[in-house]
Amino acid sequence: MCQDSYVSHRVNMHQSNMSSRQKTKLALIFLSCGSLAILTAFSTTGWLKLSNDGTKIHIGLWRVCSTKCIELNGVVLGWWGFVQATGCLGLAGSLLATLSTAVCHFVDHLNNHAGILRFTAVTCICAWIAEVFGCVVFVLSWLRTSGDEDLRYLGLPVISTNRGDLSYSLFLSIFGAQCVVMAGITLFHMLDKIEQCSEKFTNIKNLE
Repeated sequence: MCQDSYVSHRVNMHQSNMSSRQKTKLALIFLSCGSLAILTAFSTTGWLKLSNDGTKIHIGLWRVCSTKCIELNGVVLGWWGFVQATGCLGLAGSLLATLSTAVCHFVDHLNNHAGILRFTAVTCICAWIAEVFGCVVFVLSWLRTSGDEDLRYLGLPVISTNRGDLSYSLFLSIFGAQCVVMAGITLFHMLDKIEQCSEKFTNIKNLE
């Protein structure tokens, strides 16, 4: 009877490994899409889109572009610097999670490595928190009544805005963060299944 249970469990373990590989692949797809979106948001000038006397002004985390581009490194706005910092953390976390998930997926003996998977899942959640928190601070800070005055610190004239100036990079950042957290949830679910299978295998071995 124990032998039959052992064989049956070995079959289930094989099926579980196949399922784990599929979940790792799904997490890698989520992370690849998320990292690409976050990287694009991080490097482009589409966080804000303004107009002044017919001149289009595009503002990103690091540059302001109209007829020419101005670097925003060392910008004096506290909230802007905070969003830059969370953007760096979110991008670094998503890229690290993508790399470690790729290692688990393509290296057979690491496919079910609980330590790497747990580290990756936690990294996904941390990257999501940083990215979303930065986006929330960006939106709330821009929508506040003193936003026009902040333009002066960005090297721009104080111009009228309608607070509807948020642009595509912000939404890419939010989309990327959601992809990253979906990868983290997938990996946590995968870890739960691995632990259940390991516990069942241990119980069967103890019965022999």
